[in-house]
Amino acid sequence: MNELNEETYEKIKSLILKQFPYMKEKFEDINELSKELKKELEGGEKMPEKIITFEKLHNEGRIEFITFHPSYSYEEFVEGYKPKKVERDPREVDFVLLDGIFKKMCARALASLLNKYDPKNPDNFELEELISELIPDVKKRIFEGFEQMPEYEKRKKSFVLIIDEINRANISKVLGELIYALEYRGEAVRLTYSQKDLIVPPNLYIVGTMNTADTSIALIDIALRRRFGFQEFMPDINRMFKILSDEYGLSEEKIREKLGLDLRGLISIMNQRISTLADREKQVGHTFFLNVFKGDEKTWKSNLKRIWFKEIIPLLQQYFFNDYKRIRMIIGKNFVGERQIKEDKFCKTEDIDDVIDTEEPRYELIINENVDIIEALKSIYIPKTESSVEVSSNETTT
Repeated sequence: MNELNEETYEKIKSLILKQFPYMKEKFEDINELSKELKKELEGGEKMPEKIITFEKLHNEGRIEFITFHPSYSYEEFVEGYKPKKVERDPREVDFVLLDGIFKKMCARALASLLNKYDPKNPDNFELEELISELIPDVKKRIFEGFEQMPEYEKRKKSFVLIIDEINRANISKVLGELIYALEYRGEAVRLTYSQKDLIVPPNLYIVGTMNTADTSIALIDIALRRRFGFQEFMPDINRMFKILSDEYGLSEEKIREKLGLDLRGLISIMNQRISTLADREKQVGHTFFLNVFKGDEKTWKSNLKRIWFKEIIPLLQQYFFNDYKRIRMIIGKNFVGERQIKEDKFCKTEDIDDVIDTEEPRYELIINENVDIIEALKSIYIPKTESSVEVSSNETTT
């Protein structure tokens, strides 16, 4: 199921989107992301004349976009001491305690619930000042009041922190005591450096993205998984054709006619084979093939050849650790050929048969610049014509 609806966001306020390599949901730029989020965060129930872009929401401090990496730390995310030049002597530095992006977002969201938020000056209030106003009656009234608001009113007060590549960092180290605060929204936790309280308001939504083929997924432990909901995005061929239709005016039939290739058949059979020989998390995402159609129709074949040899095949090599026998079972003998063992390549110190099994087939990648890429790809999903493409004499192997 690839749909995100309002119920998903309301019930799971800390959500991780799991997508496969080169999925469209792996937003390649902020503009694509804004198209998906503006519907969720519009300031009115039905306002078609009001176009709210990501940039506007970002400038108002309602959306922040960050990327985790192995060096990302608690000090950047929550709070920490950072060096600052001393005015009296530029050769000296002082260390000052600065808020990280998560603490700032908590303050903004809480200020909005207290009707103190100023989009022109989003960080006008310290979180500690705002929490001090949350006497039990006030806290209960504003938190429960937010949950009972109509959807369009909720959107006006909603804040979103998007964390790309959320599994790339040491998440337990980055979050620290926030693991408790994320599970128990509205409950205060004492921060490590400032020794002051932090509360995660109910109107702050956290959306993370992660790649299912990334081995660092194993770093997300059970305790953390309990704090997040997970929404999986499978490769979706129907979505691919919808995007091609919306953005390029290309129907599936027109592509098959102009390109001479059944993309649905090609992607389906490849991913079926990959799922069987590896696992379902290593399927090829549909955005690979979206890039084929960027540019003039005359460039489609050259785009396809470049993407196939420079992006898709290297991905398969990575998945299967250069096990070309399995790769051959996926993409066929037009791209992976048998390699003959020639004894004259070896020094005559040992009998080659005593060292390796010369009767066992060995395979290698065929890189042929003159190959008819369309006919070669057809052979992947039409087995009867698999051997119809002749490899020319100027082929190279790796």
